[in-house]
Amino acid sequence: MASSSSSAAAPTAAFDALSLSPNEREHPCWGCGKSAPPLDQKPFGRCDLCAAAKYAVCARFCSNKCLQKHRLRHKEWHEKKDACIEDVASQPNLAALRREAAKDEAEAKDEYSRLVAQAYEAAFRCDLKAAVKLAKAAIKLDPDKSCAHFVLGNAHGTCGDYLRASECYLAAMERDPPDSEEWAYSTRQAWDTRRRAQPCNSDDLFCGCKRCAALPEKPEWMSSPQTVAPIAERVVAAQPQDAAAWWMHAKVNHEIRDWCTASKSYMKAGKLFGDRGQPEEREECLRAAKEMLEVLR
Repeated sequence: MASSSSSAAAPTAAFDALSLSPNEREHPCWGCGKSAPPLDQKPFGRCDLCAAAKYAVCARFCSNKCLQKHRLRHKEWHEKKDACIEDVASQPNLAALRREAAKDEAEAKDEYSRLVAQAYEAAFRCDLKAAVKLAKAAIKLDPDKSCAHFVLGNAHGTCGDYLRASECYLAAMERDPPDSEEWAYSTRQAWDTRRRAQPCNSDDLFCGCKRCAALPEKPEWMSSPQTVAPIAERVVAAQPQDAAAWWMHAKVNHEIRDWCTASKSYMKAGKLFGDRGQPEEREECLRAAKEMLEVLR
């Protein structure tokens, strides 16, 4: 979390001359949703609190006036983002994951695999800036492999940059063998992070408010609940023992008002979450299943 002295100060937008990729340059103003300037023009300014906190990617604003207008909302966003990072850092299995990543690095047979392992290790120690840098280096080395795109999505998602995370997972999805377990995982992550990216905090992938409408266009399969539904079917077919896959299936069928299917999928997700020792997720799914059954009655 940013220091108290940094958090207390009013943020300002620093208009830098950083060389940004088209992927980063195309995102709209965090405050008002104004479209990003063309690549041959000066980029929007970074929030100085984002820079001070050393986020992997900083929020950008079209002007200092716009940033000041949305200052309180943006500071609340910082608090949630920092809490997300701290929550990940406190997970008890991170040490084991770091050891596994270090082992993968030691056994890597090529530079790409080494960079990917290093990116995972950096993400597991919550050095997200390093994770992003290493993943991008691996992508530059071999853009056609999915692993680096996926770990880049993990790094962005961990620090709350859900829009960028979704784009990275989509890139991994496009490179994974269709209907493989890897494809299903990338697909579910792409759907979930794009849902979380809605700036109005509705978690509604199909929200039509002005701020959400300013986001970059979604892929065709995310255009409506009806287009997501067959993708969700393929995800659970590829990962029948994955609790989160069934949760996605339930959520999508909930959105298309197929209460019976949604209820069964929530129950399946709840059982699998329980088997994994995640009681809160289990109770949430069982509660949702009960609501669906009450609608049917």
